[in-house]
Amino acid sequence: MSVPGASEGPSGLVERRVGRVLFWGGVLSVAITLLGFVLYAAHGELSGQTLHLERATQHRQEGRPAAVFVSARDVVNGLARWPVDPVALMTLGLLALAATPAVGVLTALVTFVALGDRDYAVIAAIVLGALLLGFFVSGGAG
Repeated sequence: MSVPGASEGPSGLVERRVGRVLFWGGVLSVAITLLGFVLYAAHGELSGQTLHLERATQHRQEGRPAAVFVSARDVVNGLARWPVDPVALMTLGLLALAATPAVGVLTALVTFVALGDRDYAVIAAIVLGALLLGFFVSGGAG
């Protein structure tokens, strides 16, 4: 798969690699999220429950916990169950979507290092550090 507009040479290599990571990361995360949504809808039809987004908002306004996952541990526990918790699967897809840009920057960093381009490797490392810092400061690692 070639990226339109990608030039040949070292910069073209970085563009192709990062482009592939972003494309396939997006496709995979959307597929996981949709699979979780389909499983949720199928489960909802069998149990008489439907997906009510208002419920999560209402619970939050009333001071009760929303029926969503708030930590990585909750997601892992939901995925470890059988059958898999559909909301955990949707959450995994959204986490994959959120992680895709960071993986793209990591891919650029590794490629710049392999090409010996120290300036751009340092820039990519700073951007990756900022992304990871934002993730951890926002509580995404909990």
